[in-house]
Amino acid sequence: MYNENSIVTLSQGEAFRKKIGMYLSANLQEAINLGLRELIVNVQDEYEQYKPKNPEVIIKLDTKNRIISVTDNMRGIPVGIRDDGINSLTAAFLLSHSGGKHEEGAYSSAIGCNGIGNKCVCHTAEKLKVIVNRDNKKYTQEFTSTDKGATPLYDVKEEKSTTKETGTYIEYIPDKRVYGDIFIDIESLENMLTEMAYFARGLKIVLIVDKVEKTFYSKNGLVDALDSKDAVSKKISYTYEAEDCKVELALQFINGKGEIKSFANGLNVKDGGAFMTGFKNSVTKTINALSKQNFVGENIRKCLTGIVSVKVKSPQFSNQMKTELANPEARKATSTATSNALKEYAKNEAENFEKVINLITKYDKAEKMAENARKSFLASNSEITKESKKKAVLPKVLIDCQEHGKNSTLYIVEGESAAGNIINCRNPFYQAIYQLRGKILNVLKASDDKALKSEVLEGLHKALGCGYGDSFNSTKLRLEVSFNMCVSQ
Repeated sequence: MYNENSIVTLSQGEAFRKKIGMYLSANLQEAINLGLRELIVNVQDEYEQYKPKNPEVIIKLDTKNRIISVTDNMRGIPVGIRDDGINSLTAAFLLSHSGGKHEEGAYSSAIGCNGIGNKCVCHTAEKLKVIVNRDNKKYTQEFTSTDKGATPLYDVKEEKSTTKETGTYIEYIPDKRVYGDIFIDIESLENMLTEMAYFARGLKIVLIVDKVEKTFYSKNGLVDALDSKDAVSKKISYTYEAEDCKVELALQFINGKGEIKSFANGLNVKDGGAFMTGFKNSVTKTINALSKQNFVGENIRKCLTGIVSVKVKSPQFSNQMKTELANPEARKATSTATSNALKEYAKNEAENFEKVINLITKYDKAEKMAENARKSFLASNSEITKESKKKAVLPKVLIDCQEHGKNSTLYIVEGESAAGNIINCRNPFYQAIYQLRGKILNVLKASDDKALKSEVLEGLHKALGCGYGDSFNSTKLRLEVSFNMCVSQ
């Protein structure tokens, strides 16, 4: 019955456990990795503010016992009784939206800005232990979880530290009642740490999986990520700082398929956001202005690979997964940085820049030819949809059947002998024959425009009648059941 008791209020812990998709991801594999990521990026945020001697973060995974730990040598989480009577260490792991990144000036830029990460990990952990070394003291607290969420096993313990070093140690076991038997995806974690090393230049990141150690480290930052063997230009490294946004670019023109990765405050934002719109528009406008050409923007970017990174004081991410940055100020700053970087490169590397323009010209010309070929093909293919014109446009090498659709079959044969054999034994109501003469074009190596101009392939497309590319429609497939290849001996 739907009544007043149907309106249920979940506690913080219950919300994290039952609605984990709202905070991390509905995909549990992704969620468990994102939880660990939240702990690690907290260290990255700290590193941006506090650069200790020999900075290091160590991530340990015990796959047999499902134990995860993160250790750093930063300042350590602040510990003490707040004005509301709650210990700040306890609040950092139990109370939603509790964190040190909400106040202006605490961090110049941050990824973990929502005060959710630590809490989500704690409330969905079977057990969690945190140790903080700070102010010559050692602070310890442990938590355990039920279906209602996490609670402290005891108040924060304080004792004199045996070391002058500072930092935080977090150890936890993901609760099987939330994640089942799923554990950390190592490959995904390693990819994240590889990227993080480029942004946290100078920070040593150590991953230990069942006692097997792997280190992630970058000396030069973003440009270390550029290693294409198809490079046709020198690496372009450019930094631009506006009042409310810092932009870093690491770009390189290549003779191959380029890829631009977008990052906000050191985190890969797969969907980009306003700042990537600024980047794309600026690349097109600047390159066309410098070369006095009218290239299509997408064709320019096919020759460009690298990283676009922005850092803002108060990032506005689309969700807790942080797949897109919405900050409008980042768009203008990125546009300016991109324009300046390309103009500087064209001026200082004039000879090399001319080679880049020649390369873009080649790609742009090829793509426009392919696009014209696609349009021409689609225009002719659209005629097939008109029943009255089918017989006029179908290829002569097609021996059509009388009935089309789900019960029909197309036999593709090579040579007159094979065709003759099939004709004699086929069912003319449902079995059609397409006769080839000679070798078919290798479309894996040929360009789109060449493939679409192939008489054999064009004939096959017309025989099938289902369109091509964006116009593909499986419901219009004339001959549906199977395809068979018969060759003359």
